[in-house]
Amino acid sequence: MTSLRFPRNLPAVLVLVVSIFPVDFAVASVIKDGLLRESKIICWGANGEGQASVPQDLKGATQISLGSEHSCALARGQVRCWGRNVEGQTNVPRDLDEAVQISVGAWHSCALTKSGIRCWGQMDIVTEPPTDLGEVLQISAGGLHNLALTKKGIRCWGLWGYDQCRVPSFPPDSVTSLAAGFYHSCAVVAGRAYCWGRNGQGQSDVPNGLGPVTEISCGTSHSCARTSRGVQCWSNEEKFAQVPDGETLIKHASGGSHSCAMSDTGVRCWGENEYHQLEVPTEALGAESLEVGGAHTCAIVSVRGRL
Repeated sequence: MTSLRFPRNLPAVLVLVVSIFPVDFAVASVIKDGLLRESKIICWGANGEGQASVPQDLKGATQISLGSEHSCALARGQVRCWGRNVEGQTNVPRDLDEAVQISVGAWHSCALTKSGIRCWGQMDIVTEPPTDLGEVLQISAGGLHNLALTKKGIRCWGLWGYDQCRVPSFPPDSVTSLAAGFYHSCAVVAGRAYCWGRNGQGQSDVPNGLGPVTEISCGTSHSCARTSRGVQCWSNEEKFAQVPDGETLIKHASGGSHSCAMSDTGVRCWGENEYHQLEVPTEALGAESLEVGGAHTCAIVSVRGRL
């Protein structure tokens, strides 16, 4: 996931405590031309399981990935997770090799390491990748399944209930981006968006005339893509499909109940706002990257100060 929230009729999804105040911490400092450039992670939205409470001692983070009620960061090759841990999704294996990418699913977490993929959390069928994947280029963790882009094409493992793992046949070297939602999957193939799996809310119905696509993301009941005209989303639910007007949105992320995207002027979010996840704090307006979870969002921002 791309990051997402569980459907309401599934267990262990209730958020009781809400934090609308951003939680930030320094992750890197660089001195250049007499200026101290410091990066911070800012989180906002639901915090009932501590998913927005970033560990204060975490330093050097370069990637973040969010699940329904937990979060992970990659710092200097090491993975750190926090938040809900009933299924063991924040118990990073002690023998985990140096990681190059992380991706967090609903109840589990995954890392692409120098020695392959490692996942931890709920259900062996979800957390145990196939042994014949070969070289892996990219991973995406979904609700109860995972996608991996390998030298031989897209591979999927986990639950198949809605055919989310029934990957269409694509030329291996034509896939440039992939995303796992809760019960559906999407990929960018030769500049076009393709989706498969559950389609109850139209999340797999890629619009005609979408145009060239460079990246894609999946939520629970919606999907979004970055096109030559900015970010476009599709779903039968207008609150998820209606992207804000007035500015060109670029890098984006989709979660369980909302989506966010970066623009030249800051961060814009749309969808549900039950936990104030659409209320972007001022501190996050200069985001360099962002990720969306079930009902929380985190962004990496850069702060400058003179020595």
